[in-house]
Amino acid sequence: TELHFKAYSKNVHKAKEFYKFFSIEESQIDSILGSILLKHPSMFNDPMDSPILQDTDNGVPFIEVFNGVRIGCFGEVKQDDEFYLKPKKWSFYGGMHSGICICYDFSEIEIKNEYHLFRRIKYENQFSPTKGVIGGLLSKSMVYNDEDEWRIITYDRNEKNIGSNEMIPIKYSMIRRIYFGFKCDKMIQEKIYNKLKGENIEFFQVHPSEENYYELTCS
Repeated sequence: TELHFKAYSKNVHKAKEFYKFFSIEESQIDSILGSILLKHPSMFNDPMDSPILQDTDNGVPFIEVFNGVRIGCFGEVKQDDEFYLKPKKWSFYGGMHSGICICYDFSEIEIKNEYHLFRRIKYENQFSPTKGVIGGLLSKSMVYNDEDEWRIITYDRNEKNIGSNEMIPIKYSMIRRIYFGFKCDKMIQEKIYNKLKGENIEFFQVHPSEENYYELTCS
């Protein structure tokens, strides 16, 4: 598995932008803006994500060897795809419209762990454990195929605690745009803006359209 991690190209993400929705509280502002969070898949909201490491019948022996796997999930920004105006994403991932969405440029991200990769998810109708561990971590149910997900995955053989997280520091210059949910607390918006003003970052307020309340727009 370590050899497979090292064999993957590390640069395929550099010409792309990525986004992530967050629910957010005041105490989380610094960590959300200054780092990205990677978790063991057993800590995900979806218990069917990464079954290669969660399903006891997956055929992988000594599965505790992979307790050191950590994953961070991001959506790929595609041209003309207004991901920040999709109500379902705000409801599911953006704190029921009270959170934020950040658009990133990870071309200069530094991941110190040599066993890492940054790759696109492959969506499938049925999971097969024959793909191996990395293939299984890059596989997801077809019902999520509209998310265009990419994953940062790292592996540390010495990490035994699946409950611990990995934090990768990022520079503010990697943040391109921030979208505030239309129910995002004004104090949180002001704190984020004051912390990042002077950086080359665009800020948007998302809100229901005047023409159609079922649709979102932003300004």
